[in-house]
Amino acid sequence: MTIVARDRLRNRYVAELIPSHPDELVVDVAHGATRTFLEDKLASELTQRKITHLKIGDAIGTDRALSRHISRAFFEAGCNGILAPSAEHAGSKTIAAFETHSVSGRLRVSLVLGSVQLALERSDVAAEALRYLGMIPEAAP
Repeated sequence: MTIVARDRLRNRYVAELIPSHPDELVVDVAHGATRTFLEDKLASELTQRKITHLKIGDAIGTDRALSRHISRAFFEAGCNGILAPSAEHAGSKTIAAFETHSVSGRLRVSLVLGSVQLALERSDVAAEALRYLGMIPEAAP
């Protein structure tokens, strides 16, 4: 493994988080209905930005102003968090959980830790990160 990949993964963990209350709403940005909800809720903001349809990456991408608008819309709709595909490990998901109040440190969603492991201890995670960084070729289908 290269030094770049090792440095990137050194402080990263892979964890399995299990919702302890399935009725707590965590929205999945990969679901089409979620993006339709956002397009309706943020119509004026999207028109201003000349965006006709949201993509998954708009909720989790580098345009922080847009992702903040999206997060605010979910928060105000009573959602407890956002679920999105991991950018670095295919098949994994990333969750952004909302706090109960600003800077409270208490989450609006109840999660139980199923397992946790350093990413470097998982060869599948390390290989996926190397593919993501373009250091090894994509896996054959």
